[in-house]
Amino acid sequence: MPPLRFLALISALTLEVASSSAMDLGEYSVVKLHPGLNNLDRAFAGHPVSVIIGHRENYNAHSFEVVTFYLWDRDASKGLDIVGLWDKDKEALSLQASGGADCLLHDFRFLWPHRGHAPLLVVADRSLLTSYVDNAPVTFKFYILKQHTRREPGPAFWFDLAETQTAKAAYCDVGVALSRELGLGDYRTTPRPEGYRNSPGAMSCRPDSQGTCAPQQAH
Repeated sequence: MPPLRFLALISALTLEVASSSAMDLGEYSVVKLHPGLNNLDRAFAGHPVSVIIGHRENYNAHSFEVVTFYLWDRDASKGLDIVGLWDKDKEALSLQASGGADCLLHDFRFLWPHRGHAPLLVVADRSLLTSYVDNAPVTFKFYILKQHTRREPGPAFWFDLAETQTAKAAYCDVGVALSRELGLGDYRTTPRPEGYRNSPGAMSCRPDSQGTCAPQQAH
């Protein structure tokens, strides 16, 4: 085999393995959050963490939440550093949890390590097809919390996109996809009642070959 073809084959195999890799989430737990201000009993690089979940009312089935992340400066007089989400050279200063009454099209899970790792943010999105109750492919994006250490322009802290995955199945609610495929339970302290597509029972259901559901353990 000519050397160039061999190198091209190795590069293709490496890309295929990298694209199918999965983040190891066994060493993380979902941080529980409630509407409003969440001052967490956790710190990153010595900086306490806060999360704000604001509600945007729409007076129909499509109200939504806007979520922002902050780290407190060691000098209290300097206040809060907002932590944005960076996808290459694009920054988003907030994210949304939104969709319809039955299914969320956009949601997230903030993960804290048991030891030795940086916190993770997992964002799940699916497209709106003909309706909010359609099943559609779900995309998972994994962000790692990082700290600015170089004397260069840029944010003090940010969530850096590390990996993107596509769910194996199509889902109506991205929270169900997060639970069934990644084992990540809901962050909400008040879950949806049973009977909803995104209730705890629906999230923990793992259909077998006959379509029967059995609960699974979430992180």
